[in-house]
Amino acid sequence: MGEVAAPGVFTIPTEKASVLEALGLAGDITMYGRKDVVMLIRENQGKRTFYNLNLTDPAIFSSPNFYLRQNDVLIVQADKRKSTPADQQTMMYTTLAFTAVSTIAILITLFR
Repeated sequence: MGEVAAPGVFTIPTEKASVLEALGLAGDITMYGRKDVVMLIRENQGKRTFYNLNLTDPAIFSSPNFYLRQNDVLIVQADKRKSTPADQQTMMYTTLAFTAVSTIAILITLFR
């Protein structure tokens, strides 16, 4: 889930799958996803446990959470730099306003 190309539920074809293989099945982390903040949710004896994984750290390969278990959930956090539709609309109106002001200033300068 989160910032991956194709979030969803996947059936792993092998008995043992790593976090990296699962992310590969989901189409990899998008350009807005944070590779240093991946949350693994694992249920042990009816209790949910949350683990933060840093995929940029080589120690991830020796982590006990590198290999997934049945019903594990991975969530890739979004980078705060990702623009929202509201941000894009604000930028559009700001650009339009500056264009109008510039055009008026040019016209005033020409007809003075």
